[in-house]
Amino acid sequence: CTLNGTISDVLNMMGGLFGYAKNATINIENIKLGLNILCKPDKDFGDSGIYCGGLIGYADSSKITIDGCEVYLDNLKVEGYKYVGGLIGSTVYCDVAIDNVDLERSTTKNLQVVSGYYDVGGLIGYVGQKPNGGFHIKNSTIAFPIGGYSSVGGMIGSWFGYSPKGSTIEPLFFLSRRMFRPPFLMSSAPINGS
Repeated sequence: CTLNGTISDVLNMMGGLFGYAKNATINIENIKLGLNILCKPDKDFGDSGIYCGGLIGYADSSKITIDGCEVYLDNLKVEGYKYVGGLIGSTVYCDVAIDNVDLERSTTKNLQVVSGYYDVGGLIGYVGQKPNGGFHIKNSTIAFPIGGYSSVGGMIGSWFGYSPKGSTIEPLFFLSRRMFRPPFLMSSAPINGS
């Protein structure tokens, strides 16, 4: 399956396949991801630009398996305000298994591939984990700049809750740089006097 094109709105919960999933079983295999997802904040809509991901915006109490995902035609860009991830914006109480993911962009000059303000990650923006949930990531590569201001990570922006027994995070390759200034803010106030 190949996802290519642009998704843009000022609302919340935007993803290439699913904006919102609850109590779901999601199996994604061998997908090519070439999307530009712009989940931009708008002060007239209150809390907006939240839960943005290349595949899933927000998942709650779900079982998610991603096996085989790569960037299509060197085209992947995910922008939001909070809970922004290259694959998933936010998971809460989910069992997650990610394997064989290759998120690389060769043309990244002056480009933040995954960017937001809070809770920004190369794979997942925010993880809220339960004590008996499973969380496994292996054989994955993240090679692009990630931009944000607070809780920014190459793999996961922010983790809250438990680190379940039996969870694994193994062979990962990171070649990314963090860019501290987000691409946009909800106000026009300067950052650090600039």
